[in-house]
Amino acid sequence: MYQLKNGIFSIASVSVFTLFLTMSLISLPTLAQEVKIVEEEDHYALIVDFVVSRDPVLAVQRTVMDAARAMDTVRLEDSGSVPSYAQASLLKIKYEAVTSIKEAQQTYTTLERALVSELFSKLTEVLTLRNLIDNNKNLLDLLQQRLEPTERQVQAGIVPDSVLWNLSEQIIKVQITIADGQSNLVALERATAFNYGGEDWAELLELIRSLSKASK
Repeated sequence: MYQLKNGIFSIASVSVFTLFLTMSLISLPTLAQEVKIVEEEDHYALIVDFVVSRDPVLAVQRTVMDAARAMDTVRLEDSGSVPSYAQASLLKIKYEAVTSIKEAQQTYTTLERALVSELFSKLTEVLTLRNLIDNNKNLLDLLQQRLEPTERQVQAGIVPDSVLWNLSEQIIKVQITIADGQSNLVALERATAFNYGGEDWAELLELIRSLSKASK
């Protein structure tokens, strides 16, 4: 009786362990999912770096900060006596330079965040439209798979002709939706590339299209 209890306990323990292991494996992301997440993050980072480095407004702010830092690096001669008028003026300039650096950095950070936020909003629109097109393509495949069996059913008199007509109409509507979505996607991708890529818009366009592919 004791051995039987031990046997029951062992089976129960193995069952619980198996269940726990199974649930753990289910909850963990697969390697493919992890790779996909990394690829998407890499694409986002590439696009953000590309846009930030070429934005003309941020370029001006970087110039301002560089000029202020250059003034801050100017050394004062320590004569041990009362500073001359020139030294006092230089000291004032250095103080203003430090203040300018802080203000310019704050302005730069604010502008950069606004730019990245707008960019992410556009990229979200691109991916949303891409997903909508893909979903409609999947729907079209399902409808087209039903077309031939429905035709046979109509010919056999199992279902009325209206069923086939309705199915054909659905197929046409989905095809039109896909075509419109693809046209809108091309326009949106190009507009985003033009607005944020400047002279290098063609390179940014390729990055945006690569992001759409990586998100599939």
